[in-house]
Amino acid sequence: MEFYKNLYAGESLKEKWESVVEKLEMGKVQFSCYLIVLPNNPVNQLECYDSILLLQKRWIEKPALVVGVASSYTESLEVIKKITEDTYLRYGDADLRRYILETQQEFQESKV
Repeated sequence: MEFYKNLYAGESLKEKWESVVEKLEMGKVQFSCYLIVLPNNPVNQLECYDSILLLQKRWIEKPALVVGVASSYTESLEVIKKITEDTYLRYGDADLRRYILETQQEFQESKV
């Protein structure tokens, strides 16, 4: 699992998202935790999954970029709304995939 450099977090996880990420990286199950991911399928913009699903072999072999965490499906929709608003402010459209990939690339280039 790879995590977005500006990981979005739902309100209920604002204070503990780092702990959630750390546990997920160690392969520990996180109950009541939804992950918003940039799917490997280039047609879809974002997908939302219960974090337990991302510990399956399929996701370990083809890891997804996690762009947000939330404590419920409803909260994950609020996080997606925030990502969409940020995308619109930057580009004037709702191309979430482009926004995420370009900001991630900018971060990686700034580290070099």
